[in-house]
Amino acid sequence: METIASKGMTEVLVEIEVPWIAMEPMQPDTLLALHTFKATLIDLKVKILGDFTWSHLEPILDLHELQKFSLNYTNSTISPQLNDARLLQMTRAWPRLTSLDLINRSNTPTITLLGLGYIASNSPNLRVLSVGFDGSPQVDPSYLPADDPPPNHNTMEFVDVLWSKYDPGDELRIATSFFRRWWPHARIMASDMTEEEAKRWEKASTASRTA
Repeated sequence: METIASKGMTEVLVEIEVPWIAMEPMQPDTLLALHTFKATLIDLKVKILGDFTWSHLEPILDLHELQKFSLNYTNSTISPQLNDARLLQMTRAWPRLTSLDLINRSNTPTITLLGLGYIASNSPNLRVLSVGFDGSPQVDPSYLPADDPPPNHNTMEFVDVLWSKYDPGDELRIATSFFRRWWPHARIMASDMTEEEAKRWEKASTASRTA
């Protein structure tokens, strides 16, 4: 089942549901149809449910004028496939992004701090970011991209870490070791976490911006 709503030819909302058990590979025609608007489409919101793969989503990488992209894939099999490598593809394909929302309320995020580094390096105009990530302390910041001040270090305003995974109490390390380098003026939020976790992120955000 597919539904599409548009405002002019610049803003599109797509909802796609693919059966969990499909008899044959399915390619949602709606995403291919968006190529008709590739010269003008700047705001795309996609919600996918069911048996979905990265190959289904790849056609939107040709929409190079995108400035705002939102993907809700919480209830989809595509979840494990949205990783750092895919995020690198997205940010290279859409250099004009000002807002990026990757909504996946999973306890096992497949995007890591490396993926956030790709965002910092390739999205110079980004102001709003919502993404859950794996903040494992095993990720060495010396190997991440954007070691030099990234081009967007003065533009990012808000980062929502959603349902990220990390060691309890590790918010300060992540904020000061990574976010301060990439987005020193951004406010960090945790909209999908407990009140206590959200408070710790607020403190980490303040430390990151003032240190």
